[in-house]
Amino acid sequence: LVNTTGLQTGQAINISGGTITIDGGSATAALDAGTGDINLLASQSDSDRRANAAALVTVGHANLSGNNIDIEATATATSSDTLGSQLNPFSDLTTFPWEVTGNAAWNTATSSANVQVGGSGAASLDATGNVTLKAGSDASTTIGTVAPVGSFSYGATDATANAIVAANAVIQAGGAFQQNANITNTLSLNPSAIGPGTPSAA
Repeated sequence: LVNTTGLQTGQAINISGGTITIDGGSATAALDAGTGDINLLASQSDSDRRANAAALVTVGHANLSGNNIDIEATATATSSDTLGSQLNPFSDLTTFPWEVTGNAAWNTATSSANVQVGGSGAASLDATGNVTLKAGSDASTTIGTVAPVGSFSYGATDATANAIVAANAVIQAGGAFQQNANITNTLSLNPSAIGPGTPSAA
């Protein structure tokens, strides 16, 4: 939640973070950049075995005015195991009539980017120049391990993005208006087995 009381009227306004909320609640929050620009840029990234990144910008009960108004959310999640460093040993004595032992690689990437204007309260964007609402989400999982026969690899990606203008929002742009949401899912599974038998991947 951004406290707008310290922001000076008539100057460019730049706010960044993982989650940005401009909402005055029962009152109206006001961001007035005059001839300057307003940039609300939320971003988050994560690189882990279970990567999870979420970026959110919400403009609720608020009035934003300035030259160009740019509201963006960007989330990037990356999960990678290319050297087998994240393999976990397992042993299964019940599923098959014989004991199966090996290693398991389990990597997932989840990302979400959301821009919301209006909804919780009447929102107004008034720009003499351009208004841009953009949400971008990228989830990537790569597995390329070498392991004994009997091992398995599992990978998944889930990227979501939304750029929403609610019915109670009013947007005026003297220049161009751009609203888009883009996602990228990249899944690469390329495990290799050593020993007798035929390698398999799932």
